[in-house]
Amino acid sequence: MCVYHSSNCIMPPPESDSALNLKHLEQEGERKVAELINENAVTEEALMDIINEGNDAFKSAHGRNMTYAEMRGLYG
Repeated sequence: MCVYHSSNCIMPPPESDSALNLKHLEQEGERKVAELINENAVTEEALMDIINEGNDAFKSAHGRNMTYAEMRGLYG
């Protein structure tokens, strides 16, 4: 069981800045993927670029890499 203020909690509480940041990154990634689909330009490299941009944005905001759970929650 995850208690939001415990050290074993992976996901932040929904109202936290981190959760808002993750939601923003998710929406931005979805927008970029939709753009690729509309342009018929979906490639593995283009998708990896979107993921890497999101990872870089997360790291600059939080000073650490995403956990596996955060990454799965964001990118599926």
